[in-house]
Amino acid sequence: MKSTNLISIGKKLFMVAAAAFIMTSCSDDDSSPSALKISSAKSGSKNLYGTTSATDVPVDSTISVTFAREIDAATATSSTVMLKMGGTTVASVITASGSTIWINPNSALMTGTNYSIRFMGVKAKDGGALSNTDSIAFKSYGAPSVTPPQATNLLAYWNFNNTATEANNSTDYTTAATVDLTYGKDRFGYDNGAASFNGTTSIIEVNNGDKLLTPSNALSFWVYTDSTGGHTQGHFPMGVGDLYGFFVELGMPGALKQTANFKKSDGSNSAQDMWYNGSGEDKDNGGWIGWDYRLNINASAPGAANGVGALMLGKWTHVVFTYDAAAKIQLLYLNGVLSQRNNYANVPDAGGPNTFTGFSWNANAEVTNKLAFGFNHDRASTHWSTEPWGGYTFPGANHFKGRLDDVRFWKAALTPAEITALYNSEK
Repeated sequence: MKSTNLISIGKKLFMVAAAAFIMTSCSDDDSSPSALKISSAKSGSKNLYGTTSATDVPVDSTISVTFAREIDAATATSSTVMLKMGGTTVASVITASGSTIWINPNSALMTGTNYSIRFMGVKAKDGGALSNTDSIAFKSYGAPSVTPPQATNLLAYWNFNNTATEANNSTDYTTAATVDLTYGKDRFGYDNGAASFNGTTSIIEVNNGDKLLTPSNALSFWVYTDSTGGHTQGHFPMGVGDLYGFFVELGMPGALKQTANFKKSDGSNSAQDMWYNGSGEDKDNGGWIGWDYRLNINASAPGAANGVGALMLGKWTHVVFTYDAAAKIQLLYLNGVLSQRNNYANVPDAGGPNTFTGFSWNANAEVTNKLAFGFNHDRASTHWSTEPWGGYTFPGANHFKGRLDDVRFWKAALTPAEITALYNSEK
């Protein structure tokens, strides 16, 4: 009987010891740190960590990602925290402190583009790991970026997304000055997506504008022309040295022209207008012999608004001028449609446009070589400075009033198909 009791007590002691061992083992397993979790993410005041992917995220703000507890800052590096645009890693500075990681891209994000933030090896200070499958997806603010035709021939590009800085990363076309420039809605309605000019003093001055005057070339831009508030004079959206380089003018009540300096085969220079009023008069219809084609967009009703004015005033318009030096043909496209074709080879005048070899800079003491947005020349140029329409200091001169967006210059002519494709991709 005593032996039986001792065996029973031994069994009980063994069971208690076994239970204690099991509990101790479980306790040891439970001591491993729990997984690290993201609690919030922001770009400026924009929430990036909601139930759906964020949209309209600022392109120029630092991104912060906050976790549920303090992280090990040594595990937050550019190798473990990556901002991605598709499969491309966006160069960024990564910093960490406490429970927050900051991602500061080296340059502004592209507009209207999908991005993601991925984590590979970030840990809490207690060793808890963030799952490598955790990520944050968002879309940046603005219209999608467009890859233009003949990208290798693109000299300069201004997107005017809250900046006057040239966006093609050229060191030639640096901003020399801005005066009374603001930014307004672009053609898609995005704030600060277009440069806005007040019609009296606003101007952007850019260095080395003469380098844009290549023999063959193309100029593309979106323009919103505003003639409200008594601005009934013409508009100079841009130019380099007046007729010694080139300028664009929208006359009133409605005629669009590009005046440019051409080099002739004998080495001399000549300024030539490409002037379009929408009347449809060409070489076969009462017009100049060099007007190979002109589209008639004028209203037929007596007293109706001029076609160019009706097309361009108070609305966004896509404009492309291009010149093919070999063919001696200059084209104007409005909203993807051929509006005028000048064929200078058809002009029989001796020593005239049929001898043009291409656009050229004609250096003159009255003008500088700066590109101006908002006027036909920069403030230092004195050509036409005494004319009430041509002097920058006159408030009633042809200062541009309105907005400009997506201005591009090429060192080659664009084909009709390329122009139409560009319009369709940007509209």
